[in-house]
Amino acid sequence: MKVLMLGWEFPPRIAGGLAVACYGLVKGLVHHGLQVTFVLPLRKGDEPVQGYRLLGAQEIEVPFTPAHKETWLQSVTWYGLHTWLGPYLEQITTSPLEFRTVWPEEVESPPG
Repeated sequence: MKVLMLGWEFPPRIAGGLAVACYGLVKGLVHHGLQVTFVLPLRKGDEPVQGYRLLGAQEIEVPFTPAHKETWLQSVTWYGLHTWLGPYLEQITTSPLEFRTVWPEEVESPPG
């Protein structure tokens, strides 16, 4: 069986528990005979690779011709999302009050 995993963290870059958890999952799946490909946004090249494929998104070729790409882009609806979600909490510099000021349309007030 083949498994495709997507993540933003993998050893040796560890910012929290996600990298360690992903590495453990990959090793466990490989141990049980599965073929694992793990895709990162950017692969540096110094990550440990033994028994599985590790790719950076930049290594994946998408066979679009310019015409296919234009057709695809026209069929996609894009939504902007202002969110607190992010892999690293220290990157959040906006307080809740500042958030309400900068993106008031994103904050719903309670009814009444």
